[in-house]
Amino acid sequence: MLSTNWPTTSELDVEFTPRKVLRRSGSPRSVDHIWQDETETNPYHKSPSALSHCSTATEGASAAADEIQMRVVSYNIHGWRDTVHKDNFEELVASLRTMNADVVALQEVLHPYRPPSDAEEAEAYFERVKAGKGNGFKGEYLKDSSEKSYLEALAEALGLPHVSFGKAVDDGYFGEFGYGNAIISRFPVVAESHTVVKPDARHQAGR
Repeated sequence: MLSTNWPTTSELDVEFTPRKVLRRSGSPRSVDHIWQDETETNPYHKSPSALSHCSTATEGASAAADEIQMRVVSYNIHGWRDTVHKDNFEELVASLRTMNADVVALQEVLHPYRPPSDAEEAEAYFERVKAGKGNGFKGEYLKDSSEKSYLEALAEALGLPHVSFGKAVDDGYFGEFGYGNAIISRFPVVAESHTVVKPDARHQAGR
């Protein structure tokens, strides 16, 4: 379960080919899952890391089966910007590459999103959001752009081609972009479900 912090909660459950459902929250966090597999070889096998290990048996697998390690990282990307509202895409790529994850669970994701390519327009957008006036900002420039969204570009940069996005809202603090949680994975996504839980208005941020 991946939960956004504002203004609604978006729960995204994803099932991968090892036949397990990923349920993670928090940021940043890294945990290695050990998958029991009856096959002798697996292209996703990695040597044990120094991180804590959590052993989970695939249904029907014996205790003597080979262990297949899967590294899962959970990361809150803060709407593709740092705490002073500067684009943080390159920093995210650099940071996540050092973790060498097989699956990355992302929170506070805008999608589809990338800032305006014009430097002045991008600066004006970030300043507008920083001032708390991002609601209603329309990313019309995305319609005419051949560039990948930041989520797609991040997945490509990390070599995690399988993407799942769960949207909580269409418009909010960051503008009229889909906002929610995402998973990017080295493993194919074979099933997913998405549930939006909306609290009473008085419990939402800014109310």
